[in-house]
Amino acid sequence: MKSDFTCAFCDSPVAAGMTCPFCKPNHHLDRLLVATSYKNPLVEKIIKTMKYQFVSSLAEEIATFMIKYFKRRFLAGPNFLDESPVVVPVPLHRRRLNWRGFNQAEIIGQKIAEFFSWPFVADALKRIRNVRPQVEMPDRQSRVENARNIFEFNSSKYPNPASLARGRTFLLIDDVATTASTLDDCARVLKSVGASEVIGFVFARSDQKTDKLLTSSIKEL
Repeated sequence: MKSDFTCAFCDSPVAAGMTCPFCKPNHHLDRLLVATSYKNPLVEKIIKTMKYQFVSSLAEEIATFMIKYFKRRFLAGPNFLDESPVVVPVPLHRRRLNWRGFNQAEIIGQKIAEFFSWPFVADALKRIRNVRPQVEMPDRQSRVENARNIFEFNSSKYPNPASLARGRTFLLIDDVATTASTLDDCARVLKSVGASEVIGFVFARSDQKTDKLLTSSIKEL
């Protein structure tokens, strides 16, 4: 299959979601995998229904779609994963978690981890600032600034972070990526405690090309 991946931080074509050599020195995220396009009206409706009408069951359906995507794009051919990654969801601030009642990234991540028998760590990261959702920011630069230094490692849960992170590959899970700045800040934290590679994996992004063979299954969500 012809590659349709682009760097998470620019439009350069890359293999399997890798951060391009030009962006790599200024970023922490090593790859970004995106299952489908946010420009699909049905995808946008699914995400908004889940997040703003509080339909948590849709997170499990999204996870099923992301599993199909991963199996089709990577398990059918060369797999870039040398070992089982540690699956970590992007955390919500406690205020937003209390408002919504669930973290969709945690539900998605747990189901993906269970399917592939990968280790799942729900609370490795902690969001320390409650900022506006990225989709509400007016432009790219404001989104980048909005997601700067908003996470830290949860040392109260893991007082010896190296025992969890050193030399490991992490798979960061979220529902949507915009500029990938949120994922990049999470990757910064994980790299600071010894992670060797951090891969972002999200359901949707606006500039993602769609896989025609998978698009029809979105209607089943």
